Amino acid sequence: MSHIQIKKRWYLAIALLALGGSSIQAGEDGLNAALGVFGDLLIQGAQLIPREAIFEGLELGGRAIRGGLDYASEKITEHQEANRETFRRLEEDKRREDERLHNELLDETLPADYRAQLLKNKEANHQAFLEAKRQALEQDKRLGNFMVDGAEQFKKQIFDETKARLDHGRKKELELNKAIQKRKAAGEKVKETFKGITQNKKTLVAMFAGGVAAYYGISYGAKYIDEQMRLPELAQETSLIPGYQKLSNWITGAGVVESNISDVILEPGIAQQVNTIAESLTHIVRNNSYLPNIMLWGPPGTGKTMVAKRLARSCGLDYIYFSASDLDKFSLEDALENLTGIFKAAESNSKKVMVIIDEAEVALVQRRPDLPEKTRKIITHLLTYTGTETRDYMIVIMTNRPEDIDEAVLSRIDAQLFVGIPKDTEREGIIKLYINKFLIKGEQTVHRPKGLWDWMFKTVAPVVKPVMEEDLFTEKRIRELTKRLAGFTGRDISKFVLALLSSVYTTADNKLTWNMVETIVQLKLNEKKALEAGFERKAIQ
Repeated sequence: MSHIQIKKRWYLAIALLALGGSSIQAGEDGLNAALGVFGDLLIQGAQLIPREAIFEGLELGGRAIRGGLDYASEKITEHQEANRETFRRLEEDKRREDERLHNELLDETLPADYRAQLLKNKEANHQAFLEAKRQALEQDKRLGNFMVDGAEQFKKQIFDETKARLDHGRKKELELNKAIQKRKAAGEKVKETFKGITQNKKTLVAMFAGGVAAYYGISYGAKYIDEQMRLPELAQETSLIPGYQKLSNWITGAGVVESNISDVILEPGIAQQVNTIAESLTHIVRNNSYLPNIMLWGPPGTGKTMVAKRLARSCGLDYIYFSASDLDKFSLEDALENLTGIFKAAESNSKKVMVIIDEAEVALVQRRPDLPEKTRKIITHLLTYTGTETRDYMIVIMTNRPEDIDEAVLSRIDAQLFVGIPKDTEREGIIKLYINKFLIKGEQTVHRPKGLWDWMFKTVAPVVKPVMEEDLFTEKRIRELTKRLAGFTGRDISKFVLALLSSVYTTADNKLTWNMVETIVQLKLNEKKALEAGFERKAIQ
């Protein structure tokens, strides 16, 4: 933000104060709003603009605040004058009423009871006048004291806010200076090392020759290894990584993979089937027996991919994952070459491999007369890798439409598993899981280095975790969320919780409140309703 933009923000603060002075309460609200802008400018100024500009801004802010207080004082004076004018009218009315009663009482022919009533009314009018006078004086006094108390309150608030913001700015500045000094010290150390090397010509020549040899040796060696281990472009994700990458991941903590299948939240019946398959696969892998082929089917976002990957990891299998819809972007020749490469990599891998095919209904669709030649040949090619039992790899196909899968493919499936939309108990568990993962533990905010260089040399910015409103996610509120998010899949719930996290970072204090949660819930419900309405229109057309 430039110095000119900072000034423009001060003009906004001045405008807020001027508008706030239109009445006492509005003036107070305007000053509070201006203080918010004032505090933000202190942080930005401490980091982005010269100190002279900061003090100039502080002076502008002080003038704006004094202007607001002066304007409020003017309005208070107007209120006081109005009260005094009202009291003068009351005093004149009382004088006239007393004069009328006095003249009427001079009539000696008045009945005694009527005269007594007139005297009683006169005394009552006098007491009412005294009470009105007392209230008017108190109101005048309150208005007079308001500016004194208000000015002191605003001065204290401005002082406290300014001190807090400047302290924060100084802290950031110290952190920045420490980082700069650290970098300078590292640079000086490297400089001294190179200075010692360059002073010895023999050492310099030897290092140069050794460096050249090492460069070309490592380059050609890495190129050869990469060519031998590289997977086809079709593979989107895999656990097949080189040994040096595994070592790097172990040192840096990168590439941490969850492998416990029992952590996946599923309906009891489905969970029992998954556990049975996992136990069977574990024994098959240990005994080097033939591997089965599996089909996972169900609506999108219900966790089929997660189940497949966790199943592979928990049973000691590597995996290669790709989406059948990606075959459309290749020519027939390239598509067949990619498929061959994937299965060749699975056959040559030291561990058994699970080949996971997502959106299988796209490429493994039922063969019919009008089926494109490319799709027909892809199906035939895939069937060549599933025709006989193998100990090297297994296939897991995933689909939303099992009825569209070719019968020849289905005949090679040994087990089918339906993964449906979570019910109340499972949905509540998934909500708790993602709240704990993303909001409480803040796993997605933790920087994971991508390699040794990243781990050793990259300076990581401090992680800012969300602040929770007190008693934000009680059991009662979790049950309320579970009820309102009926029909949501695991993926829907994950996106909902991540939307909560995103909304947190739009606030100045990074605080998540229940009002924000309700807003995001309604937003996601509207999105889901609109999406379902769109699908219904397509179905009608």
